[in-house]
Amino acid sequence: MARGRAPGYDAQRETILSQAAELFARQGFVGTSMNEVATACGMSKPALYHYVRDKSQLLFEIATTHVARLQDLVSEVDQATAPSNPEQRVRRL
Repeated sequence: MARGRAPGYDAQRETILSQAAELFARQGFVGTSMNEVATACGMSKPALYHYVRDKSQLLFEIATTHVARLQDLVSEVDQATAPSNPEQRVRRL
């Protein structure tokens, strides 16, 4: 039988994604190593690989999360703004 995830797994993944996003923004994707991500998260590189497959997966998940947040924002503005007022919709965004 497969083991369940440890308590705090999701929170740790969020920390990893957040730290990686910060490093990518500051140093660039190519300029950031998995060792640097692990160090920023206060963990070993092997422990980091327990949470993510590779650096490309980190970038993909960071981008996916940001796009989802933008989609949610657009939906909220669409629901709160009259469709006949595109200027107001753009300003709210």
